[in-house]
Amino acid sequence: MPVHNTATMPTKIPVKGKPTCTTCPSFLTGRVQQDNLGTTIGSPVCGRKMLPLVAPRQSKDAASRALEHTASNCKWHNEIVRLDPLRATDAPNLSVGMDTNKAEQTLEDVTSRPDCLSCGNYVSAAKVQQEYGWTSPLCRATGSIMLEGRLERYAEKCGSYAARQPHHPIPSNALGSFTLLPAFSDTFGKVNEASAYKQLLDNYVDPKDWPTERPVTAKFAEAGIRAWRKIVDPDGYGEDVYLPIFDGSIFPENERALIPQATDSEAPHLYADHGGIIYTMAVLWMKLDDTPAAWGQGGVGKTELARHLAWLMQIPFHRIVINSASEIDDIGGKMLFKNNQTVPHYGRLARAWKSIGLCLLDEPNTGPADI
Repeated sequence: MPVHNTATMPTKIPVKGKPTCTTCPSFLTGRVQQDNLGTTIGSPVCGRKMLPLVAPRQSKDAASRALEHTASNCKWHNEIVRLDPLRATDAPNLSVGMDTNKAEQTLEDVTSRPDCLSCGNYVSAAKVQQEYGWTSPLCRATGSIMLEGRLERYAEKCGSYAARQPHHPIPSNALGSFTLLPAFSDTFGKVNEASAYKQLLDNYVDPKDWPTERPVTAKFAEAGIRAWRKIVDPDGYGEDVYLPIFDGSIFPENERALIPQATDSEAPHLYADHGGIIYTMAVLWMKLDDTPAAWGQGGVGKTELARHLAWLMQIPFHRIVINSASEIDDIGGKMLFKNNQTVPHYGRLARAWKSIGLCLLDEPNTGPADI
């Protein structure tokens, strides 16, 4: 596709956050794709590279990862250009995969008039849409989507024409041996659990040895803070947040025993933050002075997230489990008459709240109404 730099405008569109193809002027979809290509293929296309960017039936998360990966590795990303519509003679190959069992060209094919419809490597738009969702035909020889209305142009420049034979081992429109590029799979860019676990081990630093990432003032040092840990927004949009790391010696022995350690059976150091939840928690605590709440099915890691955060900050971890038999006196406390005076008797939550630590109320929705 003819490309023109627009000299009167900035070279790049400034976009905050992770790069993604959706912000780029070369991102073609819908009416813009129709106007530039003369047709649509059923998924976004990079007009600069003539490259399908995602598969029509790809999951939303995988498509997002693919768009971010392509943008991050593109030297033209967000470059302001004018894309002219395809010329009548253009026949771009929009690569989507490869076929290891394509029909091979024979000597008699060379003298035949090239014709995509009679080629053993041609797959109709209907078959392609049925299998993958794209709405255009496909050439197995080049592994590419072909634009509707331009088959004669493709045939004219083709060097892989293979006339279909009556008893050819590859049936017409077959896609059984065709393999899509990795970027079109639902697992593209997904965190590999084994790799994530290895990365955790390779990058392990005990919080007691973590070097501070911003100065610790005398005021914070007096409060027991030894260092600050920087938490970065995994999506690249927000400001950095700093979590405190405390000196365990400031806590009495009974509370020091509640600080999670890597040697514990729960292994808090092996928590893998796939969803970037730690950053959200840090913002709620340090920026908004708010109390985080997490919900989800049992076993998704809510408790282990809280334990991991306590480990990161080296503070006591108080887990208070609520159920239908929980009593308000045990959780919150009650008033007692002692030595001729009424005095408060603090419950587990109140005692935990009075000192530095991370207090987790586990499943409070299952408790009695007064709790």
